[in-house]
Amino acid sequence: MTFRPNARVAVATSLALALLAGDAHAQSVEAAGAKLIELDGQLADLDRRLKPPDAQKGMIAERRLVDAEVAYQLKNYEVASTLLYDLIEKYPTSKVYPEALYFLADSLYLKRDYFSSRRYFEKLVELGPNADKYQDALQRLVELSLHTGDYGPVDNYLAKVAQLPTASQLPSVPYVAGKYRYFRRQFDQSITTLRALQPGHKYYVHGLYFVAASYVAMGKDHLADALMVFDTIIKLEPPDTKVDPAKLPAKADKNAPVKPADPSVPPALTASQKLIVELAHLGRARILLEQGQLTAAIDEYAKVRVASPNFVDALYESAWASIKGKEYERAAHKLELLLLRDPRSTLAPETRLLSGNLYIRQSLFSDATKSFIQARDEYEPISKQLKAELERTGDAAAYFREVIAKNMPRFETAKVIPALAAKWMKDEPDVKRATDLLGDEGDLDLSLTDADDTIKKLERAVNGPGRVNIFPDLARAKNKGVGISNELTDVKKTLSEREKQLIDPVAGPEGAQWKALQDERAALEERLRLLPSKEDAIVARQDKARATFNEIDKRRAELQAELTSAHAQSVATKKYFHDAIEKTITPDRQASATQELDQFHADLEAQQVQLDALRKEIEDAGQNVGTDDSDMKAAEALKAQYNEALSRQRGLVQRLSSRLGSGERAQVDQIESALDRARALEDKIVVYNGKIDGLAEEQLVPIRAAINEEKAKVSTYRATLGGYAGESTDAGAGVLAYGLRGVTERFYNIVIRSDVGIIDVAWALKDQASKETSRLISERKRELKLLDDEFKEVLKERP
Repeated sequence: MTFRPNARVAVATSLALALLAGDAHAQSVEAAGAKLIELDGQLADLDRRLKPPDAQKGMIAERRLVDAEVAYQLKNYEVASTLLYDLIEKYPTSKVYPEALYFLADSLYLKRDYFSSRRYFEKLVELGPNADKYQDALQRLVELSLHTGDYGPVDNYLAKVAQLPTASQLPSVPYVAGKYRYFRRQFDQSITTLRALQPGHKYYVHGLYFVAASYVAMGKDHLADALMVFDTIIKLEPPDTKVDPAKLPAKADKNAPVKPADPSVPPALTASQKLIVELAHLGRARILLEQGQLTAAIDEYAKVRVASPNFVDALYESAWASIKGKEYERAAHKLELLLLRDPRSTLAPETRLLSGNLYIRQSLFSDATKSFIQARDEYEPISKQLKAELERTGDAAAYFREVIAKNMPRFETAKVIPALAAKWMKDEPDVKRATDLLGDEGDLDLSLTDADDTIKKLERAVNGPGRVNIFPDLARAKNKGVGISNELTDVKKTLSEREKQLIDPVAGPEGAQWKALQDERAALEERLRLLPSKEDAIVARQDKARATFNEIDKRRAELQAELTSAHAQSVATKKYFHDAIEKTITPDRQASATQELDQFHADLEAQQVQLDALRKEIEDAGQNVGTDDSDMKAAEALKAQYNEALSRQRGLVQRLSSRLGSGERAQVDQIESALDRARALEDKIVVYNGKIDGLAEEQLVPIRAAINEEKAKVSTYRATLGGYAGESTDAGAGVLAYGLRGVTERFYNIVIRSDVGIIDVAWALKDQASKETSRLISERKRELKLLDDEFKEVLKERP
């Protein structure tokens, strides 16, 4: 056969292209084989470097203490104590153990968990004088005795302090000891201890105040001594000095020498010292009032600043001093100022009655009547409503017992005490102690609930599919293995595609089956292409998921802020309705408005429950993001489908490759050999991941044991709390019932006294009119007598 020149060129070109294509395909298979060798080496290197996650265990205690200190400084004592509990339980030999004990005990102290706090402070003291915070712990133990009422060990604490060298004692030690003696009514010892503090000492001013208070408590024979100490405190306050601007230099000279402080000028006082100076003025005024030096006492009361928290008390006491001095007009002016300053003060009802009585003494009957009527009109509705509340409760103690029990998990005074009575009851000492006790119990119940939630969250974390994320190093190692697995999938895609090109021409009768298999493989490869293949991309995907949850949680927080604001407005609206509007509308409208307000409040509570549930769902979802999360599991399932498809392709290739020429068959054998190496590498990845899971499980054994131990402790604590709940509920209910009866009786008496005051004004007016009438009658009789005397002689001369 002869070929035309152009045909020869075409055939030569086709052969050349075929050879080039064959070379390209061979190169791609060789590159895939080289990539397999590279990935195998990477996996071996990862496996060699794999180690348990506690290699840096020695640093965990220090890091945890830093985290706890941050929470402590932010006044998040709940979080701080939780971190520190774990630290001292697991790392008792750590060098930071004493410091951790102190911060744990102090966090509990500031949470008002006094008995637990004392236990950990005592543990710190047992470590000896060389332990960090040893003296601080002893001081706190002394202060704790005043809260718990257990004074037995205090002498031992003070003895331990006394054993320390004087030079090494903290400045606060003698002050705490002296203050303790004062509250124990050991006044002589308190004075002796605090008198040792010298001027310039950090607690010198504070100590002087307790010295003066001790003298006052010792009785009238020591009031002169108390006055001298109060005078000493008052003299510590530097005089007000004003700088003349004309005497200031026009421009400061940077090179001018700094003038030393003038020793004759007292240093500026701190805020707490200024408060003590005011208390000294108040104490001095009370002594002078006791001694009958009324003018001096009034002058001393006047030295309490208007902005002072003691101003109202000083004004009220000063008014009584003026009353004792019969300066009724001056006293009335002070009481008017008190009502203007704080019209909602708990002193206001009695102040209004006292003002009315003062007006009577000044014969200002119109002002007196106005004052009494104002008091009656203002407090009579309150008296009636309180009486209605008391009658509504029936058995007040049983009512409060039921309400307290219902609100105990989240105890709030406002939900237990009727809103009208709360203002007047909350400052009563017994009521305050009872509500504090119930509030503490509610906080404990809530803390135990939070602990239960935390334990459940931890159990999900340590038993869930993503538990390897508890150990960041192991999670990163697994992510690297996933990256290698994904790159291996890319290699298999390359090899499978080359195998398809070789088998396509010889598919023959099995063509339909072969095509269906290739379409399935292509679809799986398209889905696999969307998966992150490198470790950085995997981490980026996880970070993006976390960011999404953070955005959702941010929106939830915004909704929470709106809901909190709506709740506050609801409470304010209900209060305004009860205080100002309720008494101005008909009973039917009152009932309708009350029902609407209650329904709105209930809707807000329901929305709060939904938001709380959403918060937990977001937390759980965010916690599950990471290695072995749902996305990663789905990717693994997709790769398993792909491998199964390749396995079916391999079976078909083994039958069809016999139709190929020797060269093509050799290439197929080379591809299958590479795929076998890829499958072997996949098996190594499975072993590698199993090793990681084994290391994680090894570390999780003590963690699970600790969780179970804490779970048992929480159960024990809840049982203990439940044992006290009945007693505290009964005691609290009795105190609140007594308080409600007391405040109801108080306002009933105020109304009665207002009416009596109005009657007193009427009697005073009647008495004044009677006296005026008597005076006029007497005057008339006197004038008639004068007339009789004057015309007596004339009358005698008449025939």
